[in-house]
Order: sequence, then C-alpha cells, then structure tokens
Amino acid sequence: MMSAMRRFPSCIGGGYNGQSIGRRRDLRKLLIGVGAAVGVVVGLGFAAPLLVDLNAQKPRIAALIEEATGHRVSLGGDIRFTLLPVPAVSVRDIVVEGETPDAPNLATVAAIDLRLSLLPLLGGVVDVAEIRLSKPTVTWAEPTATPAVAPASAGNAEAGPGGSAPGIAVQRVVIEDGSFEYRPRGGDIQRIETIEASLSAPSLQGPFTASGGASYRGMPVLLDLVLGRLTPGTPIGFDARLGLAGAGVHASGNLQLGAAGPAIDGKAVLTVEDAAAVTGLTGISLPLAGAVSIEGQLKATPAAIALDDLVVAVGEARGSGRLAIQLGDTPSVSLKMRLPRLDGDALHAAFAGDASKTKPDVPAAATLPAAETAAVDLPRGLTADVDLAIDAVQYAGAVVQKIAVVATLEGGRLTLSNASAVLPGGTDFGLSGSAASRDGRLRFEGSVDVASDNPRALTDWLKITPEGLPADRLTRFGLTGKLVTDGVGGTLGNLVVRLDGATARGSAGWQPGPRPVAMLSLDIDRLDLDGYRNAAPALPASAPATGNPLAQIGAPTASPLAGLGFDIALRLAAKSVTFDGRDVKAVLLDGTLSAEALRLAEFTVGDFAGLALGAKGKLGFVKDATEGDFEVRATAPSPAPLFALAGEAAPADVDSLGALVLEAHITGKPDSPVVDAKLGLGDTRLALAGSIGRLDALNFDLKGALSAPELIAVARQIGLTPAPAGPVLGPVDLTVALRGVPKSPAFELKGMLGPAEVQASAAVETEGGYKFTGRLNGANGAGMLTRLGLTGPVSGPLKLDVDAVGGTDQVKLNGLKLVLGDSDLSIRGKIAFGATTRFDGQATATRLDLALFGGGAPAANPSGAPAKSTGGQAGRWSTKPLDLAAFRRIEGTLDLAVDRIVSGRFVLTGVAARVDAASGRIAVSGLKAFAEPGTLEGGLVLDASGDAVALSVDLKANGFDLDRVTGRQGGEPGLSGSGALVVELAGRGRSTFEIVSSLAGKGALVASNGKLQGIDLKALSDGLATVNQPGDIVGRIAHALKSGATDYRRISTGLVIDKGVIRLDGLASDMDGASLGGEGTIDLPAWATKVRLALQLVAPADLPALGIDLTGPPDDVNATVRSRDIENYYLQKFIGSKLPGLPGGGSGGGSGKAIVDQLLKGLGGN
Repeated sequence: MMSAMRRFPSCIGGGYNGQSIGRRRDLRKLLIGVGAAVGVVVGLGFAAPLLVDLNAQKPRIAALIEEATGHRVSLGGDIRFTLLPVPAVSVRDIVVEGETPDAPNLATVAAIDLRLSLLPLLGGVVDVAEIRLSKPTVTWAEPTATPAVAPASAGNAEAGPGGSAPGIAVQRVVIEDGSFEYRPRGGDIQRIETIEASLSAPSLQGPFTASGGASYRGMPVLLDLVLGRLTPGTPIGFDARLGLAGAGVHASGNLQLGAAGPAIDGKAVLTVEDAAAVTGLTGISLPLAGAVSIEGQLKATPAAIALDDLVVAVGEARGSGRLAIQLGDTPSVSLKMRLPRLDGDALHAAFAGDASKTKPDVPAAATLPAAETAAVDLPRGLTADVDLAIDAVQYAGAVVQKIAVVATLEGGRLTLSNASAVLPGGTDFGLSGSAASRDGRLRFEGSVDVASDNPRALTDWLKITPEGLPADRLTRFGLTGKLVTDGVGGTLGNLVVRLDGATARGSAGWQPGPRPVAMLSLDIDRLDLDGYRNAAPALPASAPATGNPLAQIGAPTASPLAGLGFDIALRLAAKSVTFDGRDVKAVLLDGTLSAEALRLAEFTVGDFAGLALGAKGKLGFVKDATEGDFEVRATAPSPAPLFALAGEAAPADVDSLGALVLEAHITGKPDSPVVDAKLGLGDTRLALAGSIGRLDALNFDLKGALSAPELIAVARQIGLTPAPAGPVLGPVDLTVALRGVPKSPAFELKGMLGPAEVQASAAVETEGGYKFTGRLNGANGAGMLTRLGLTGPVSGPLKLDVDAVGGTDQVKLNGLKLVLGDSDLSIRGKIAFGATTRFDGQATATRLDLALFGGGAPAANPSGAPAKSTGGQAGRWSTKPLDLAAFRRIEGTLDLAVDRIVSGRFVLTGVAARVDAASGRIAVSGLKAFAEPGTLEGGLVLDASGDAVALSVDLKANGFDLDRVTGRQGGEPGLSGSGALVVELAGRGRSTFEIVSSLAGKGALVASNGKLQGIDLKALSDGLATVNQPGDIVGRIAHALKSGATDYRRISTGLVIDKGVIRLDGLASDMDGASLGGEGTIDLPAWATKVRLALQLVAPADLPALGIDLTGPPDDVNATVRSRDIENYYLQKFIGSKLPGLPGGGSGGGSGKAIVDQLLKGLGGN
C-alpha cells in the first residue's frame, strides 16, 4: 500500500503535499506560458506579413514560457501563421527542459497546431477552436530530495505577460501519439504510450468531457470522463470510466471543493474480466482466473479514504467488508473482509496453469542458489490492521474451514494475532507471532500449533498416506513449536510432535548460505515401527535405478547426490524402538549428508536383541575426495542375539561361548578400501585385515589369525563336555586367508589345533562350483578327541583327509578318510540339495571300534569308571516330538561295508548293509555279519510318511558266543555258551518315548551247550545231602555260589512284547543237577528289570527251589539269591528229628516253623 502511494501521486490527498504542489504549479505555469505565447503569436501573426518575422520572435516567445514555468524552453522548428481559410498557428519541435542540466526534459512536442475562430479574434478574444498536439511526451521524474516550495500568490500564478493573462478560450484539445513517463526514485520506469485523446470544454469553468485511449505495458487503456461545471459553493458531479486490459473502473458521485480541500462522495466499482492480465501490468504475477469485482461506497477527503459496504466477488465467491485509509503524517489502513465460501479448486487450477506457463527449465542436477533477497523494511510511518475470515474453502474433494487471519502493523512491527484453519480430519492449524525488520530482513518470531484427531483423513486428502498402512496407524497427531524465520532461513524450536502414542521433542531448521543446511533434531520416547514397516510411501513414480549407486562414488562425473542442493543435518534419539517384534533400546543417530560426503558423528544402539551396536565415520562421494573412514562395533554377552536375529533357537549352552565383540575399521577410497576386523568370542579371537576391492565390485584379499589360549576352553565354548581330568591340549593358533570375489571366494586355513596340525583350503568357481580339501593330523589325535569328550577312551594317531567338490545344489565327496587309533572309516558319494537332501554313496572300514561312540568320561564321574544307570525313563527316552519333516527331507542310498566291528571282546566281521531313504521311509536291508562264531542278519524300517514314525524290526542272530556278547571274563558269574535270538517287533509314535512305549511283537532266546558260571548246582545238591548241623546249611550254599559252574545243554524262553514290556514266556532248561524256571519282565519305557528265577535241585526231590531275583536297569542288572526256603527246609528237618515232641517238629509248620524262622533271622538267613 505504501509503495503504491509513493509510486503514484494521489489525485486527491496527494495534491496537498509540498512535492505534488510544486509539480502541479509546474504544469500550471506551463499551460499559462503556452497561453501567453499563443496570444503573442496570434497578435504578431496579423502583423507578420507587414512588420514582423515570426521566427525572429522565437526567443521572445520562449522567454514568455520560461518566465511562466521557470524551465528553459527551446523552439527548434519554424513558427507559421495562416489567416485563410481560418486563422491557424503551427509550432514545431518544442522542448521544455528539466530543472537541472542532468534531469530529463519535462516535455517535448513534435508539433502544436492551433485553429482559431476568426470573429472572436477580430474582437480581441482568442477563441481556440482546436489545439492539436503531435507526439507530445511528458516526463515526470521524482527528485532525489523534496525541494522547498516558495509560496506563490494568486496573482503570480495567474499573471501573464504584462501582469494579466490573455483572454483565451479553448473549445477542443486533440492529442496524437502522445506518451507519459513516470520515473520514481528507486523504482521501475512506468510508461503510458500511444496516447490518443480528445478533450473539450465550452469554457475554463466547464463542463468538461474527455475521451481517448492509450497503451500501458502493451495493454489498451480507455478513458471517458464527464465533469460538471465549476461553480463556487456547488458540488461538482462527475462520472469517470477507465478501461484497462479487460478491467473496468467506474466512479461516480459528487466532488465538493471547500476550504478544507476537495471531498468525494460517491460509488466506485471495479470489474475485472481477466485478473491475471491486470495484475501482470504491475509486475506481480498472480494466477487469478475468471472475473473479479469490487464495489463500495466511496468517501474521500485529503485526510481519509473509505470504502464502506465493500463487496468483493471472485468467481462465484462473494465477500463483504470495509476498507479505511487515514492520511496524514502517520497514515493508517484498516481492512476487514469475510468470505462465506471460496472455490479453492478453481484457484489451484489457475495457479497450476500459470506455473506451467512460467516455470523455467531447470536441469535435473541443479542446486539451490545462495539466498539473496532485497532489503525489507517495514514502514514505521504507517499503521494497518487486517481481519480476514473465510468460512469454507472447497479444495480437492474436501473442505478447509474457519480460515482466519488477524494482523496489525504499527511502529515497523507486524503482529500476527491469529492465522488459523481447520483442515480435513479435524486438523486444527494455528500460527501467531510478530515480525520486524532487522538488518534488512523481515524476522518473524511466533508459535505454530497443529492438532488432529484423524490425521489419516488429512494424509488421504494430501495423497501421502503410505500404501498398506494398518488401520491402527495415524490415529492421533499433534505438533507445537516456536518458529523463527527471516524469510530466508528459520528454526522451529521447542518442537513437540505426537504421533500414535509416540512423543518426540527437539527442533528443526533451515540455514541459508552458499551451502544451505536442513536440520532436524528429535528425542523420541518410544516408537513402534512394526505398524509402519510394510507400508510403502506414496512417492511419485520415478525411473528405476540403473546399476549399483556405489559405482558412482568417486567416478569422473559428479557426485551421485549432485542433485541434492543442500546439506542435511540429522539427529535422532529414541529411548525405545519396536522393530520386528523386538524392543530396540537407546538408539542414537547423529550425522550430516551432503552431495560431497556422508559424515556419521555417532550411531549407537544400546540393546538390539541383546546386541550393543556403534558406528562412526565419514565417506566422501565426489572424485578426488572419496576417502572413507568408518568404525563399527558390536558387543553382546554371548552370540545368542545372532541366533535370535536369524530367527533360530539358540543352543542351550550358547552362553558358554563367552562374550561377543566385533570391531571393524574401514578406510580408504571406494575403489580400494582397507578393512581391519576383529571378532572375539570369549578368549577366542579371529582377526582379518586387508583389501576388499571396490565397493561396487568386491575383491577380497584378507589375511588374519584364529587363536585361543587353550583348545579345551574352545571345546567348552562350542558346547562339548571335555573330561575333567587329562592332559593339557595346548593353544589354537591358525592363520587364515580369504581371497577372491563374492561369487568365487577362496580361503586357506593352516596351523595348530591343540596338538594336531590343521591344513584346509576351499575355493568357489565362478560357475557356482567349489572345491574343498582339508587335512587334520596329530600323533595322539585320538587321545585329543577323547579328552574333548568326542569319543570313548581311545588313543593313537588321528588323520583326517577330506576332498570334496560341489556346486550350489550338490556336493561330491571324492574322499573322506579318517584314521583314529586302530579304527578307520572312508566315505564317498554325492549329496544333492533341494526340496530334499539326497545322499548316494558308500561307507567302508577295515576296523571300527564301537568304543569310539561311547563318549568321553562324563563330568559327573571324576574317577573315570563306567557310569551306572540311574534307572527310570527320565533322560533315557526323549518325549520331544520327532521332526517328521527331517525324515521326509532325506533320500538316497548308502552301502555300508565294514571288515571288522569291535565292541570289547565281541567282534563282528564282514558286516554289510544297505540303507534306502525315500518319501519319509528309511529302510536298513540286507544286514549280514559274522560273529566269530555265529551270524547276524535282519532289517529295520522307519516310516515317517504319516503323522507319526512307525518302527519295525526283524532280527535273527545264531551261534554267537555269549561271553563275547555279555563281556563276561574268566570266573565272573554269567552264562557262557552259544546263543540264538529271533525278534520281530513294531511300534509307532511321535517321540522316542511313544515309540518304545508302543512296541509289540514276539521272539525267542536260546542258549545251548554252555555253563552257568558262578554256581555249581551238582556240588550244592551233594553238599546239602550231607548236612549234619544248622551251620553247614549256609556254608554249603555259599560255597556253591562262589565257585564252580553248572553245565547245561539248553536254556530257552519265549519273548512276548506288548506296550514296550518284554515278558519271559515258557522259560525251560536242560542242565546238570537242576532245572531252571521262572517268570519276569523287562520294562523298556521304565527301563526296569523284574525277573524271578527258580533253580530246582534234582535231589532231594522235595527240596524247595533256590530263588534268584534279577532287578534294576537292563544295562546294570542286580542279582539277589533267595536260599531261605532251602535253609528253612533243613532246619525244620534237623530240629524235628532231634525234638520230635515239639509241635511242628519235622513237619515244617506250626510253632516249630516259627522257631526256625527266628533262628534263621539270628543266623542272618533269607
């Protein structure tokens, strides 16, 4: 408003300041001077043919104009006067110079032609019928300083040559191809060109009419003016119409000339058909489309201007209000406007159309220029207030409601009391604050407040809702902050953002300069990312990326982020972040990203599934500045977090591996980075260092070492249970090398693994195949494995050679040869990977000692003696469900051939079998072996094709040595001879315990032609026949149990198996001096034996049987001899013969038996 008032002098209020008064007097003097000159020219014109040369009078004429105007005048052309047919005067090339030599000319006219009325002229009155000005140009230059205005009397103003103005009347003035130029101080030159006008008045008192046209900024301007007669004390009616570029202004009313100055009371109407064209004339491009109209009751005086009952229409929207302007030393402006509704879609279409016409072509990689703005100074000599309200704006399918702007300007400070609106989703937006000029910039300080009960509706309206975002996201949003900006840069401090239960506090900002910086710093209490992870951001479509972006780093061209015209300074801290169902604690990211480099000041994670992470460093992007320097660190109490992150269950003893520490330092350029990495697990360390090639084309050349102070500690780390006592195995000291590209790497391993020497290498070919060779060699490597708890008590050398080749889906085992003490094993074959794992091959051995599979000495038995079973099924049979899918994933064929299998003294030779697996069914068929003596044959099937595992066993053993099977030696009690066993059984279950508990079947066990070691039944029978006194009974039985043996021809029993319980059925025997009978069970699920045997001596015939009870775990049976019935028999017989009168004597019953029982207890009998 003030700039407009300064740029264009007011026709009403402005006429009373000193500068404008001076200009008006200049123009008035110019007109008076021209009138005087016209009178002289006319007077001289009549005498010219006889007395005067008119051109010789040009200095006099010019002097008259100069005296009247105060400006130098030059008349460059001839002055001509004609009398007939009508009197006329013609003057050419008139120039009125400016006030100073360097000022532009005030006016120039190519020609002035005057046509005079003859009869009035003869009476001494100059009546100008027409003045025609050809190509007049007036230049109005605003002086650099306001000149002092000397008071002028009315007489001076009206005086002409000789002290009075000539009597002149002008009927019509015609302007042809004129122009007007206004040169304001510090502003753009404004020009009105091609002025064509016709002005007429019967007299200088009016009435006046004017019409014509011109061109302003290439647009036509039309003017029609009617002004009533100038009668002192009477209002002057006026009607003015101005047309400009599709816009029209119509003002009508009365003009009152009074002592206080002119006053206007009327109506003003502005109608704009093409608003964009009109606003473009001012140099300000506003994309307004459609018709705009403004009308109101106009009241104006030199002190004030007011538009009451103001009505503004933009398209179909109409608003009402009032505009008031107070003039004077401190002008003030007050605008109050209310619009019930506004069509925002139409405005947006207009803006979009304007932008498409004016938007310059910007290269894709253009950067933001440094902020340069003209100095801004809010006027201190002006006060203003604005109260704007729009009830509703229809835009993009939604309604923005309650838009309000209330602002005041006073003393050079703009106060924004309220700028608010209700956006879709019930989103309240508010802004308030104040602005003032500081150092040539407008600085605003205020508060911003946003609150939404349904932010999803807002993001849907803005079309930025991520696709796939769950319904429980974007339910609440709030933002508050303190905004400070100078129009170029700014900060949003005390920032508080609330979203879906998360709260963030911090600041944001924009720092201008040669390299602008966008800043964001937030401290977040808790953020649940899982609800947002699967949502894709609603970003505009873009061309797919080509190639690896890392390849652009350091390239001869610009940075891969060259299009980033500003730096980004980001700091984010979160106490807790939920990611992938895990709570990530204490997250901090602090860094800067620019087109030249990424600078990571700090990145830390306090707890991510048990891992603590940290990183910092720098990476340059552009050529010759691509040096990188990054440090990464990860720690955890154990490797358990790695299993958790991989989605795998950690082993129960994973904590035994020790603390995890990973450190890596990456330096160098992207085309040749260098890595120095260290991985620690407890006391075990792996270090690798070297080059990894280009970031976009990795090529490893790393060397390092794998070390640990003691192999036993490493074994405990990986879950083994070394024997508690034994030799120290020594340290682990291996050199490691990794070379090649990711598609075809190669590694080498060499060094000492405790007492064993290790050498291994592997290489992957570019076609996806690989080759592996390895060797493990130790003079007492077998003892090392025993010490580590991997084998039973074996000793001797250890040699392992592996040669394998393969690809992504198969492995060919050319040879696996193992020598361990006296045992050896060789495996060859192929393994194919896919939906199933298939192995086809052969396993052979010349000697295989089953002690290898006995395990090391358990930690709970420091003596090293064989551990005794504790009985019961706990720990014996697992109740964990079997992995049926694992059975179904196994396919193939394995041919097994072992020359000699040794288990203690029991030896199987010529062992052969075939294992076939397909569709969840594993079958062992063709099992044959020789037992030296004896044979063994049979088969086994595991079928997991259904919903459980079905087991069936068919086993036949014949002619085997019982001593070798049972391990009995020398005079140890037991059964020797030749044995035969036939078993057929089946079971089904989901776990091992269920299968054992479901076993059912039958079998038979036969022992023949051997001895029952540890008891001589014939000697017992003979000894009992010669008992003479009670003490001999116990002694004879004890003697028979401690020495000797009993020959037998056959001992046999049937086996009935039901629900995992083996029941002896029909136990019978053929042996010397006695017969064997009895019954009992072996309960496999409970792992318990309960058998009662009875040995019936041949003589005497009525002698009770000698009982033997077998109890305890099947692998550690306890035998208890029951001889009390025999002892009771003899004592009763002995006492009865000596004391025949006693009750029960000799009969074994009654009170005599009670006496015997008491005696036996005293003797310690059973």
